[in-house]
Amino acid sequence: MNPRVELDRATIARCIAEGFVAAEGTRLRVEDETKVDELVAILDEVARAVSRTSKKRKVVLVDAAAGKGYVGVLAAKLVLEPLARVGEIVLIERDSHRLDAARDAARALGVTTPIRTVAEDVGDASAYPDAPEIVVALHACGDASDRILENAIACFARQVLVVPCCVGRSTRGTALASRVAATLGLPRRAPIERRLVHAVVDGERVLALEAAGYETEAVEFVSARVSPYNVLLRARRVGEENRTARARIELAALRAIGLSET
Repeated sequence: MNPRVELDRATIARCIAEGFVAAEGTRLRVEDETKVDELVAILDEVARAVSRTSKKRKVVLVDAAAGKGYVGVLAAKLVLEPLARVGEIVLIERDSHRLDAARDAARALGVTTPIRTVAEDVGDASAYPDAPEIVVALHACGDASDRILENAIACFARQVLVVPCCVGRSTRGTALASRVAATLGLPRRAPIERRLVHAVVDGERVLALEAAGYETEAVEFVSARVSPYNVLLRARRVGEENRTARARIELAALRAIGLSET
């Protein structure tokens, strides 16, 4: 395994202040402080993923649903460049104004790693490069997480780091979760339903990744006090036939529970 960089909260907070807040004398807001905690954790995951790669290989990192590019820009500044790794950051974000902010932040922080911005929806397969080393998404809302996972699989990403956010009616697994609850005869109480929906939605995502040949973990990457949406799906493409076959059977069985109620 290659050397790792050490990431600390003070450095990341300073980079946010200098690159993204960029107003002299302005202090970070409460939501910025929360973002710092999340960025410390997700950038540590990025550093772990980079450490698994060959030094001879260019590290292409896709920051999907990038927003202002916090993850991608800081991954370049604080992970790739300290390790002297040749790389490229691809920011996928449909709001072009946010991409402008990402480019401004990269300039302000003196980022030298090439950053390519793609003003497209994360569901557009053409927005993704072929076989990137890492696809990362921090708090992609609703079905955006599913579209990112589907396209990460389709473009043969080697590693995937996705932190899903809220779940809505358009999220693929929501209807399935409702049918599973009905099948099990669970009481219709909001807190119970909410937990079940997230469990089924994320469980289906894990099985879909495993069925596509990825070794996948679901871990709490920050405390629930930092964010209620604190589950990271960490996946690495291994192509292990037994794991893949087993996951396909389990995924079909899960979806069959829902179909039995239709």
